[in-house]
Amino acid sequence: MIEIRLPETGYAMGADFTIADAALFYVFFWASKTDIPRPPRCQALFERLRARPVVHQVLREEGYR
Repeated sequence: MIEIRLPETGYAMGADFTIADAALFYVFFWASKTDIPRPPRCQALFERLRARPVVHQVLREEGYR
């Protein structure tokens, strides 16, 4: 359901990061930790979100790689 609504580029709601992206990151992060497959657009958004410097910082602070 989420996959068909996500744009191919940018964030969940368009060009700007929103709370929807933060919520989806949480879901996608734990899906990745439990080997739940993500459809292509979901995975692409997850990778874009993981590439954000603040996400790197928080994950490091929390002990994740």
